Amino acid sequence: MLNLKKSFLFNISLLFILIVLFSLSTIAETVTPPPEKNAFRVAIIGDRTGGNSEGLKILERAIYEINQLDPDFVIHIGDKVQGYTWDQDEWIREADEFKSYMSKLTMPWYSAEGNHDVTNPFRDPKDRTYEELTKKYFGPLYYSFDYKNSHFIIMYTDEAMKSVPVISDNQLQWLKSDLENTNKTNIFIFMHKPIWDIENSNWDKFHEIIKKFPVRAVIAGHFHSYSKGFNKDGIQYYLIGPTGAEAYMLGSPLTGYFHHYSILSIDGDKFKMAVVKVGNVESDDYVLSEDYDKIWKITQLSPEKTGASDWLWQPVLKPISGKIELNVSNPLDKDIHVQVQLSDKKSTWQMSPKILDINVPAKSDTMKAEITLSSRKAKPEEIIPPELDFVYDYVNSKGQHVPVIVKNRVLLRDTANIRISNENIKLDGFKNETVWQKLSPLYNYTWVYSVYEKPDKPPRVYLTEDAKYLYFFAEVMDDKYAYMKPEKYNKGILSDAIIFSTMIKDKRQDIVIFPFNDVKSALLAKDTKFIPSEMTAITDFDYAVRTDQKEGYYYCEGKIPLKTLFGDGSLKSVPFNVGIVDNDQEAFIYLRSWAYDRDPKYWGILNTNAGSR
Repeated sequence: MLNLKKSFLFNISLLFILIVLFSLSTIAETVTPPPEKNAFRVAIIGDRTGGNSEGLKILERAIYEINQLDPDFVIHIGDKVQGYTWDQDEWIREADEFKSYMSKLTMPWYSAEGNHDVTNPFRDPKDRTYEELTKKYFGPLYYSFDYKNSHFIIMYTDEAMKSVPVISDNQLQWLKSDLENTNKTNIFIFMHKPIWDIENSNWDKFHEIIKKFPVRAVIAGHFHSYSKGFNKDGIQYYLIGPTGAEAYMLGSPLTGYFHHYSILSIDGDKFKMAVVKVGNVESDDYVLSEDYDKIWKITQLSPEKTGASDWLWQPVLKPISGKIELNVSNPLDKDIHVQVQLSDKKSTWQMSPKILDINVPAKSDTMKAEITLSSRKAKPEEIIPPELDFVYDYVNSKGQHVPVIVKNRVLLRDTANIRISNENIKLDGFKNETVWQKLSPLYNYTWVYSVYEKPDKPPRVYLTEDAKYLYFFAEVMDDKYAYMKPEKYNKGILSDAIIFSTMIKDKRQDIVIFPFNDVKSALLAKDTKFIPSEMTAITDFDYAVRTDQKEGYYYCEGKIPLKTLFGDGSLKSVPFNVGIVDNDQEAFIYLRSWAYDRDPKYWGILNTNAGSR
C-alpha cells in the first residue's frame, strides 16, 4: 500500500513538472513597449482666397483629409474670404460660405486674420468696418491660448490697413505681457503676413521680445508658397503655402507653390513640421472588401480569358499589318464596359480603331472582338511587343467609376539567318571578333506582363556557326550574379541561366547554361520543369564569362555542337528560341526570351546552313 502511495505521488509530481515545463514553453516572449508620450498634433491650413471658386474644393478636400488624421485642433493662417468689397452682404456671404466648410472639421479650429479678411476696398486706415465684421464672425484679432504643455499666440499683421504689415507698439506690449504670464515650455506664434520678410514691419522689435522666451517657431502665410525659413536664436521661421488660394507659379512642387496643409507635431519640448500635399490622405473605407474582391477577379483574368489570341511577325524585314482577335471576359455578375487601347502610344505600333469600346455582359466567359495592328519597318532595337490595355470600367459600391487595367502583350515572331564564320573565335567574353561586329542580335523580351518586371534593357544574343559549332555571344544587363547548387534547391532554375531551345521532328530540347556555376558545362533538360538534378551534361561544349558590375552587365561567349542543337542537320529552318533567366540571389527569377517561350508554335524560325556546311 505504501509503495502504491509513493508511486501515485511520484506520478503526480512528474505530471506537475511536465505541465509547468509546457506552460513555460508556450509563454510568448516579451518586448519592451514604446515609451509613453505627452504628444499632440496641430493642423495648419493656408490661404484660401486669391484664387477661383475651385479653391473651395481644395479646401474641402483638405478638411476631409485633416479629419482622417484627427489632430487635436486646427489653425487657419488667414485670408478666409475674398473680401476687398464695398458690399458688406457679399463679405457676409463669403464668411458664411467659408464657415460652412470649416464646420465639417471634427475638432476645434482657430484663425489668424488676413488682409483679405479685414481690409476695406479703399484701403482707408480709418475705415474699420470689415475689421469689426471679422471680430463678429471669427473672433479676436489677436489672442492666445494654452494646450497641454504649449502656449499658442495669434498675432494680427494688418493693424495699419496697408500693404506693408506693421506690428504696433501696443500689440508688441500685449505680446510681451502675454509671454511673461505663461509658464508653458513651448510657445508657437502664428500670423498672416511674414513680417520677417518685409521691411519696416517692426520685426526686429518683435524678435527681440520673443527670443527671451521658449518660442519654438513662428508661422505665417500670405505669399501662397511654402518654405522653411531661417532659424535665429533657436526660433524656426516657416512660411505656409496655399490651401485653395491661387498657387501663382505652375510646375514642380519644389518651387514651393502647391496646395497643401501642414501637421505640427509636438512632443515635450520638441516639434516636427510635416507638409501634406492635398489629395494624399484617404479614410479607412477608401476601398471596401466587397469591391476589392470583384476587382481582384478582374485582375486575375488570364491572357486566354482577356487578351490577344493571334500573333504577328516582327516588322524587321518589312512593314507589318494584321488583324488580331481579342478575347474579353467578365467574371462579375453585372455588365461592364471595357476599352481596349495601346499602352505605349510612342512605339512603332498603331492600332485601329485607336480605342475599341466593348460592352461585356455579366458572367461572359470569352467575348470576341477584333483590332488591326500595324507597324512601319523598324530596326530590331526599336521593336517592343505591342502591349494592350484592357480598361474595365468598374463601378464600386459608392457609385465611383474605377478603371481596372488588365495588360496583355501581343506575341511577335521573327526569323533569323545564321551566318557562317570562318574566323577563329576566342572564347573570352570580349566581342573582339569581326563577325560579332557585323551581326544583328536577337533581342530578348518579357512576353507576359508582370508588375515585378524589371526595367533592364533587353538582353542581346548574337549567333554564328562554322562546320561544327554554333557560337553565341550574350550581352546581359545584370549586376548581381547567381548560381544555386542543386543540392540546395532542386525544384527548378533559381540561378542566372541561358537556355537554347529547338524543336526537331516534334521533339523539344532545351540546353541550359549556368554562366556562374563551378564548372563550365551545358546541360540538357529532361523536360520543361527544368529540374537541375535531372539534367544531363553535354560534351564538347565550352564558354567564358566576363562581368562588369560597374556598367551592370555580364558577357557570355560560348559554343555548342551543331548536332546537339539541330540533330542530323537535315533541317534548314528550325523552330528556335533563346531565353535569359535572371536571378538576383532571391526567391524569384525573371525570364526574357527571343520569342514567347511557353508554346513552341510561337517560337522564332532559325534558318541554318544545313546542306552547305
